[in-house]
Amino acid sequence: HLEKIEEPHVTLLFFGGRDEKKAAQKAGRSLAEFANMNSTLSAREGERVSFTAHTVFVHPEVVFVTVSLPNDLPCDNQQPYVKLQASPSADGSIVRSILERGLFVKGIPLPEPVLLSGRIEMETGEPLPG
Repeated sequence: HLEKIEEPHVTLLFFGGRDEKKAAQKAGRSLAEFANMNSTLSAREGERVSFTAHTVFVHPEVVFVTVSLPNDLPCDNQQPYVKLQASPSADGSIVRSILERGLFVKGIPLPEPVLLSGRIEMETGEPLPG
């Protein structure tokens, strides 16, 4: 069964509990590029931004929507998304895996793009393995 995501969000930059150098390596970015993204996002913390949802994807373990962000908003994901529902047993990176590997999911284009908004927030959590 799928459960509602209590705080839907777009992950703009992911450290995974790593220091900046290791997080940059994991993301496949230079340290300077990663640090610049982090600095830009930190300076904009609290800012409200608008973005657009285009397509809903349904997978047995997750439901998510792909979004377009403002051009001046750094984002580490090639295709930003918002997770709406997920199986409690699903890996946290399932959407990224689906998008990167082109796994079969049913995409439902929205009849018209949906304008959404959110606030830039910096969140920290427990270190992840790797």
